[in-house]
Amino acid sequence: MRLAERLRGRRSVAVVGLAKNAGKTTVVNHLLGTAGGRHGLASLGLDGEARDQLTGLPKPRIAPPMGTLVATTDELVGPGLTVRARLGFRTAVGEVVIAEADGSGPVIVSGPARLDQLDETLAELRRMGAERVLLEGALGRLGPAAPGRADAVVLAAGASLANGREDYPLRVKLALDALDLPLFAGEPELRVEHAAGYEEEVAALVAERGASSAELAGALTGPLLERLLRAGLRVSVVVADPTHVLARPQQVARARRGGVELVARRQLAICGVTSSPFHPDAPLSAEESFGALARAVAGRWPVDDVISGMISG
Repeated sequence: MRLAERLRGRRSVAVVGLAKNAGKTTVVNHLLGTAGGRHGLASLGLDGEARDQLTGLPKPRIAPPMGTLVATTDELVGPGLTVRARLGFRTAVGEVVIAEADGSGPVIVSGPARLDQLDETLAELRRMGAERVLLEGALGRLGPAAPGRADAVVLAAGASLANGREDYPLRVKLALDALDLPLFAGEPELRVEHAAGYEEEVAALVAERGASSAELAGALTGPLLERLLRAGLRVSVVVADPTHVLARPQQVARARRGGVELVARRQLAICGVTSSPFHPDAPLSAEESFGALARAVAGRWPVDDVISGMISG
């Protein structure tokens, strides 16, 4: 079953890019073009610009069909968009608005910076008639993929995730492992209300209590993992879901090897992983990138190349 078919009936789909130029926009355009009904588009950041703001590389543009409702800002409303609602909160690039696309060209999606405002934006998109909302996210801004906000998550894991073809499978595995945490259903020995910014104190408390499990009310940071590791502690750290992990995938893997296990109360609703051969320095063939990704995913979820049509799992 192809990606669009697997997502049929899902009201909110988060498309998360695991790196810059990993194929996220290509997947969004594919879903806009293959799934029926009226779509809404939203993001916790800025997506759809002509060039990447960090690398300067040209990017594919988001080209929604006629009638798509786009969350953007008034300063980014261009030809082909008509403002239908103003949401009353501002970002660095203007007030967030809902605009309707006429299908004549590309658009820029630019949502609010706060999750509560993103939820208001989603509610307004649905009130205005969006049957499915596509949420754009990234490994550094996973909020759109959180359980309860997205009922399906697609991970864009193109070859740009790696330094080169040799370490691509490893980089994919590390990223997927950090997003696919084991479930924790028991009672922790220790509960921590504030961890981010208090890493030294939290590590000392875990050591003092000799706790084998500690549940964090907020986010888990890389510095906390490093402190737990340096203290030689063996502990399960419980987070609400993987969007609360602010540590890098490499830190998560190193912590696990050292006896610090990350577990979650809820898992992400991952429905598939997508392949892209693009790499700014060492592009792969479509077959090579797809094969490497399929091996790294190892059957956990289906793998799609939405351009070539290749599918695995």
